[in-house]
Amino acid sequence: MATAHREVHKVAHATARIGTDRYHVDIQAGQHPLRADEPVDHGRADSGPTPFGLLLSGLGACPAITLRIYADRKDWPLKASMSSSPIGCRTGRLGGSTV
Repeated sequence: MATAHREVHKVAHATARIGTDRYHVDIQAGQHPLRADEPVDHGRADSGPTPFGLLLSGLGACPAITLRIYADRKDWPLKASMSSSPIGCRTGRLGGSTV
């Protein structure tokens, strides 16, 4: 049976660069400059969201946008929606690995 080849469409592209400034990362997501850092209580500058914060932001934005698209198509009077995505870890441990 022949396998059909589908064209792959790039939906996003991001680059991340870290220099000598401890844990501060400059990110370019398409045309949008972003930054990531670690919080002051971890001895960092807190100049941007943590990598987990950026990940959770994307995970929250995706269903919010999907809900908006669906509401618009169905002519639902959706004024706003909000999601919250907390994540936690035990001190010194994250996902079973020692930090």
